Amino acid sequence: MGQRRERPRAERTGRTANHRTGARPDQSRHLVVEALESRRLLSVGIREFPIPTANSAPFWITSGPSKLLYFTAGGANQIGTYNPATHSFMSFLIPTVSIGNSYITAGTNGDLYFTASADNAIEQLDPATHVITSFPIPTADVGPQFITTGPGGNLYFTASNANIIEQLDPTTRVFRTFFIPTANSGASGITSGPDNSLWFIESAANKIGQLNLSTGAITELPIPTTIGGTATIKKGANGDLYFTEPGSNSIGQFNPAV
Repeated sequence: MGQRRERPRAERTGRTANHRTGARPDQSRHLVVEALESRRLLSVGIREFPIPTANSAPFWITSGPSKLLYFTAGGANQIGTYNPATHSFMSFLIPTVSIGNSYITAGTNGDLYFTASADNAIEQLDPATHVITSFPIPTADVGPQFITTGPGGNLYFTASNANIIEQLDPTTRVFRTFFIPTANSGASGITSGPDNSLWFIESAANKIGQLNLSTGAITELPIPTTIGGTATIKKGANGDLYFTEPGSNSIGQFNPAV
């Protein structure tokens, strides 16, 4: 007797995967590729490194000198460092009142600067000596929050309790105030732009603000989506500005040169 040839299951039932799903062959192949790619992305690329200090509550992070990362840890009132090469941590206790959800940026001089809202100050960490120096803000209770380093090494930050953009010269320790035209604008995220300007978000006013450092003038641009609820903004590698819109589940893009 000849050997019986077992037909593939799809031939026995007369229904292929495409017939069962109702998809055309090219669509079926595309869906399989997407599923495999999704599994690949979920299986690699994300690692977590526990912070030795318990309940440190890490909040904001930035790149610093010597290829280290620096982050604020309001739960422990510390500035922490993480070394991506060795996966090791260090921490520096802040000798002032609790910083809470503090923001941090790297200065052009190699020092780190972070906001201390409860102390109404900008704090400086020297990574070489580990000394922390406080720069009290002259205007009381402004509530400093998002901070960035601008052209020329000056620092710029928004204030939750005042409708201003504040500048700090870390060399002279002199502050300068720029008033936002729209009242109660809710200024939040801020970043240095490609055109000697600072760009910031006005969450309550649903606008993007531009601070021209040459003239000191602030220009405001409305964001088309009214439910965006914008909060943070960053300059991309292409010079465009990108901002988050949690209310519309979107990322916004803006070309400042147009």
